[in-house]
Amino acid sequence: MADNIPRFGASDFWLVQTDAAQLREQLRSALETVLGRPVVDADPHMVLASAFLPFFVQGQASADACAKATLRAFAVGQDLDRIADSTCVVGYLNRMPARGAVLAFQLHCTIRRSVLAVPSVCRVSWSASAQVPTDNSVPVPEATDFVTFSGSGDFDIEFLTTDGAVKEIWVPVYLTCEETGARYNGLCREERSYGPGAIAPTLTGTEVGGAAGQGYSFEDVDQLWRCGASYNGADAESDEDFARRVAWQSKALRVPGSHEYYLLALSELYRLASWAVAPMVDSEGRVQFAWADKASYWEPSGTELTMRGPAYDEFLRIVKGSLMVEQRGYVYEATFDPGTGWFTMSYELPADTADVDSARAAVADAWRLYTSNVAWKCGAILRRSDMVAAVMRAGASRAWLDPTSAHDITLPLDRFITLDRFVLIYNGLSTDSSAPAGGSGEEVVP
Repeated sequence: MADNIPRFGASDFWLVQTDAAQLREQLRSALETVLGRPVVDADPHMVLASAFLPFFVQGQASADACAKATLRAFAVGQDLDRIADSTCVVGYLNRMPARGAVLAFQLHCTIRRSVLAVPSVCRVSWSASAQVPTDNSVPVPEATDFVTFSGSGDFDIEFLTTDGAVKEIWVPVYLTCEETGARYNGLCREERSYGPGAIAPTLTGTEVGGAAGQGYSFEDVDQLWRCGASYNGADAESDEDFARRVAWQSKALRVPGSHEYYLLALSELYRLASWAVAPMVDSEGRVQFAWADKASYWEPSGTELTMRGPAYDEFLRIVKGSLMVEQRGYVYEATFDPGTGWFTMSYELPADTADVDSARAAVADAWRLYTSNVAWKCGAILRRSDMVAAVMRAGASRAWLDPTSAHDITLPLDRFITLDRFVLIYNGLSTDSSAPAGGSGEEVVP
């Protein structure tokens, strides 16, 4: 009895012995120990033991299935790593590695073809890179560090006979930070703009439709339009996240097509800003999937993107490949929720802080990590207590939200709020001592 789910990169493994031949030899060995002599197949004791073998195998297989269904649900952290090592699990219990943050862009240009009389398909190959400052101050301080975002890819543009010589295109493309980690989330401003810097992409066009002598050239190749701040960078998977994903996996293996099954299938997506799976089907029995993409959200006014882009294409491919034979899915784009309001966090540092710049940087990094986990997330859970705790854990002595800030809220699965809705304000050093002032207490000695 084995679980074999290639979709999740897993190979067969067993936590107890279930092979009938191996169990038969174990019975033979036990009989030889009790009888004190060799036991052949024709021995009456072996014949009797073999009659019970199917029940023994069934019991072992049931124990194996039970162990698989429970051990991953209750183990956490290093226990999961040890389970993986001891059971030779391939893919089941691998931690997600750290990954680089993503910057979404819109590529705008005009494609001109040389032969007009026939339909054709141009395969556009692109590449681009950008040096992005790690300090969001304007103007950027001279001493700031920079990180490199780069990317490449290709897409096809179809020309019909009636299309003429040129086509104007708007296409989503994505650059990934070459340094991994969540600390590079939230770089740049949450807006649609040129930049950062002069990063006009390199473009080449190749005929793939079979039109003889067809050539392509590119005109009006603007700088890429940047779509908001960087997002979805991640540190190596934490114990908490690891245990949560493994719990999904335990349910997914036992109940294909379940809510956890789809959560697990989509868990490696990173170029979409976020996605969500509704826990219940809709009134027509369809599994509902919501998605949010910065390139689509910052679509230029008065125009439409020529195509959804590689992030959406990958999302759709996984959804289609995961649906059960008789299941249907419904995919729709999440929208910004303007009614949520703002979250303005103020904080103070301890009065005895020696290195204020480093302390402020630590708090800013913690705030950036928190906001990157909730901004742009479909159905995000926004708790004021979580926001205060994130700042206090980073070293603040006091932290409070502006009275006009929004209250706790859980967004619908088809809604998100943007990163610029979270504001962090440094309010100086605390006037209170970090040590207790004491009072009219009584000294206690051993």
